Amino acid sequence: EKAEAMAKAQQYLTAKNYPSWVHVARIPQGTEPAIFKQYFTTWRDVGMSHSRIVRSAGTGQE
Repeated sequence: EKAEAMAKAQQYLTAKNYPSWVHVARIPQGTEPAIFKQYFTTWRDVGMSHSRIVRSAGTGQE
């Protein structure tokens, strides 16, 4: 399964004409680094709770 996924990724790069220096990395589910997750605004880790309200750090006079 892993080998097939990597082969499909390489086929995708070829089909989209990506340069040869573009690499594909396999990241096991649940171990995604923050630098990867930053591109997905709705990303939620398992067990992650967003019950707090985030407020602006303004002066209150805006």
